[in-house]
Amino acid sequence: MMKRKNRKAVSELVGAVLLILITLVAMVYLVEVYLSQTSFASQGLSQQAHDAVVQQGQAISTAYYSVEHNSSDNSYTSRFYVVDIGSIPIKMSSDGVLLPSSGGFIQPKYTVYALNTTSPLFLGNQNDLVTLYPQQTYVINVIYGSQVQEFYINSSGINYLEVTS
Repeated sequence: MMKRKNRKAVSELVGAVLLILITLVAMVYLVEVYLSQTSFASQGLSQQAHDAVVQQGQAISTAYYSVEHNSSDNSYTSRFYVVDIGSIPIKMSSDGVLLPSSGGFIQPKYTVYALNTTSPLFLGNQNDLVTLYPQQTYVINVIYGSQVQEFYINSSGINYLEVTS
């Protein structure tokens, strides 16, 4: 019987290690694909929830925020440029703008202007009932003794819509 001189073969141990490595790489790939799909699914749920809020008309988006100090009476005017991105009008109650405080809410002085005209159109202040219409841009000036970075819009006395800087 003749013996071969150049026998090139892989030992059983090296073969087993290679099979285990190939299996691990395949499992890591499958887990990565699965996790990426489930994160997209959860993002889809949060997007659906956001869309549902927008469809109800209960969403206001802050486009710009600025603060101005009034030295005459030592107050601050916080300007919130907001857009009603919902689909139904928001009717502000007589106490339309409320500031959160430890004991509940404080009603500051405020003015509301519509910006979708050639010049800002005055809609009302704390003494008026103001309606914010969908897809319109507004300036809400909150006048208070300190800088205001968030407030609530009291809509119809039931809904409180948070507006932040």
